[in-house]
Amino acid sequence: MLLPRRARPLRPPRRLLGLLLGLLLAQAWLPSGAAAYEEQTLLGLDLSWGLAPSSASMPAHGLGLGLSLDWGLGDTLSLQGRVAYAIHPAAAPGHALGAGLELIYLLDILQVVPFFGIGLDALLSARSGEIAAAPALHLLFGLDYLLDRRWIVGLDIRPHFVPLAFADPGLDPFYLTVGLRLSRVFERF
Repeated sequence: MLLPRRARPLRPPRRLLGLLLGLLLAQAWLPSGAAAYEEQTLLGLDLSWGLAPSSASMPAHGLGLGLSLDWGLGDTLSLQGRVAYAIHPAAAPGHALGAGLELIYLLDILQVVPFFGIGLDALLSARSGEIAAAPALHLLFGLDYLLDRRWIVGLDIRPHFVPLAFADPGLDPFYLTVGLRLSRVFERF
């Protein structure tokens, strides 16, 4: 006569549990094959406030418009070209025009994307018939909010340093812009 065998609780093998745990850890710690930014181009329009804090030749506060084209290089890097114009209202208004190229590092955190970068610019300023031009360097700090897969709202802060302005009294050695941007995302592939 056969006696019933004592029922043992069903346990998965330890090796299988170790393998599953290892795969989960690898998924969490290894870089993903995501291809988000390198397959996108962004076209942006921004409205900005400009500040020339140490200027004798330009009214301190200005209002500007900018147009940017962003080309994703990788999942964390992008290259952006930007042109901007600002008017500094006064009895004799000041005008500032800039064109630049920026290298941007993106910290993709799903719907909110902080970023920072560095850029080179060519700046032109004019007021009361006086025109001055110079190269500039700037830093870029910002935050993007992804409204959906096609639209982004962003905040950009750019402190500019104009090294040749110390020799030319028609230029400002420091210039700050703070802007709100609306960008349209275009998939390249």
